[in-house]
Amino acid sequence: MDGIRPQDLTGRARIREAALELFASRGVAATSVRSITDSAGVSPGLIRHHFGSKEGLRQAVDVEVIALLGDALQTGPTLPPRELVRWANDAVARVMGSRPEVRNYLRRSLLEAGESSRYLFARLLALAQSTMEQFENAGALRLESDPLWRPYQVLFLILGPLFLEPFIAEELGDEVFGESVVERRSAANLALLTQGILKI
Repeated sequence: MDGIRPQDLTGRARIREAALELFASRGVAATSVRSITDSAGVSPGLIRHHFGSKEGLRQAVDVEVIALLGDALQTGPTLPPRELVRWANDAVARVMGSRPEVRNYLRRSLLEAGESSRYLFARLLALAQSTMEQFENAGALRLESDPLWRPYQVLFLILGPLFLEPFIAEELGDEVFGESVVERRSAANLALLTQGILKI
């Protein structure tokens, strides 16, 4: 399983990664505990031991997905404002591009619109807000931009291609998260964020 971190090669991690892949492909409701443990190569009792229940396992998957994005957005050396924005955009694109199961899981989970979906969205929004704080500290935000809507607008740019992926792929005749498409979309997003598209 490509998603398991080298320092996390445990039964708990195998269960979590198997659940992520199965939840992404089938949805949470359609995924049985048995199918998860069979995929992870562990006994069913380990889900109860590590997570308590399938819902506890789902929460652990949510935490891991947010951690993947959060880790990608942890800045290294201080960057000039424009380079910081480009770096953050590229960091998210790399995670989404390299982990189709993460994209599919986010899409399915957010569209379910239940309590777990609201929790996941709240975590994504908090991550977007913390990224906006990084931009503000770096002097990368326009003073006239709306502080309430900034994090939502960032999420629109990130989640839009994720939700519309099948339709965009059909229109483009290419993979939405393929390297060349991501490169062009990232450049267009950066231009939109820094320059706008309307001449008014």
